[in-house]
Amino acid sequence: MQTETAGAEGTSARASSPAGLLTRLLASDWWAAGLIFVVTRLVSLAGAYSGVQYITSVEPERNKGWAAELALMWDAAWYAGIAEGSYHYDPSASGGTNVAFAPLYPFLVRLLSDVLRALTFGWDFGHPRWGSLITAGLLISNVAFYFALVLLVRWLSGRLGRAGALTVALAVASLPTAFFFSAMYTEGLFLLLVLGAFTLSRSSGPANWLRSGLVGMLATLTRFAGLLVFPALVVEYMSQRGWSLRRGRADVLWLALVPAGIALYAGFLWWRFGSPFVFSESQLKGWNHQGSFFLFTYWESASQLWQSLTGAFPPGQDPVLYYGQGSRLYLVLDLALPVLFLAGAIAARRLLLASEWVWLALGIVYPLSTNITFSMARYVLPLWPGLIWLGALPPRARWLAWVWVGVSLILLAWCSRIYGSARWIG
Repeated sequence: MQTETAGAEGTSARASSPAGLLTRLLASDWWAAGLIFVVTRLVSLAGAYSGVQYITSVEPERNKGWAAELALMWDAAWYAGIAEGSYHYDPSASGGTNVAFAPLYPFLVRLLSDVLRALTFGWDFGHPRWGSLITAGLLISNVAFYFALVLLVRWLSGRLGRAGALTVALAVASLPTAFFFSAMYTEGLFLLLVLGAFTLSRSSGPANWLRSGLVGMLATLTRFAGLLVFPALVVEYMSQRGWSLRRGRADVLWLALVPAGIALYAGFLWWRFGSPFVFSESQLKGWNHQGSFFLFTYWESASQLWQSLTGAFPPGQDPVLYYGQGSRLYLVLDLALPVLFLAGAIAARRLLLASEWVWLALGIVYPLSTNITFSMARYVLPLWPGLIWLGALPPRARWLAWVWVGVSLILLAWCSRIYGSARWIG
């Protein structure tokens, strides 16, 4: 009896120890995702805070307060502007206009902002103009990213086991540009919707393809790259039917809802501005996005980086340092991460679904086919298939995953600081 009591007390002590508590937390999808979320968000916030503190000290005209200055950095200001005043387009403008940005995220920001102001009886959330919009945008991005981590763990657990799935989720949240998941950007919401579409495609019930198509349409209305969900889901549909056309059913037509998101937005632009293509015109004027062959695009940027590293450019005329405001890190990440993701997918090729291969490949080829490599380190954020290899490492090689995550977290803090100091953007 004394032995049994001692054993029970030992078990209780282990369960209440820090290691036992951590084990129990990791046993829950919600708590495990929350732990990954908190740790990686604190790292990115610390870096971003140090950056915005620096830029506000050297540029006194940035006087909205550190939180508002950081929240409205770069593209976030475009989304806040759409949420505040809707879309506008001027064909005579020399640069881009806000029609270049998809509508769902700013629509949700405006909707939640109105709800928050109503619930708080008009409170401005610390800033008379932007306070409620910033609060709404950050809530949407961060809540969406948290749920995306939960979905990612559940999506991968069956193939990688729990520890492997958590490793991949941690790797995604630790990527050098993963601060975008929590900024007033579409990354967090987009990842959630893409994972939702994939998850629903494998759910039970007669309406799984309808639900998957609807969520895919929302992804397309969040970012135009959501269109890539369509071929990925078509491949998923065919794989579930043994690649036999004869086994296809009319329910596959629900997947046409995914590209319908682009059609809806184009129709709105046609009605509002007289042309369905003003978003592509604005992307060309403002961001130099136009059709190109992806390998040529990559080679040109790689050549520029090499010339910059070897000092081939005349003094003061190095375009890499110009766009990076003295740093080559942005281009190193833009060129390295797609290659590392492809290499990782090849290493774990037996574990990837055919639909994940399509999502990964098109997710890399599509942005490279828009004439520039700029922001590739951000565009690869939702391409989790490129990181599955980290969750599939055998026990003797798991140190590689910890090295990857450790280096990635250091880069996350560094890149967050650069982002907060308004030096360059991914």
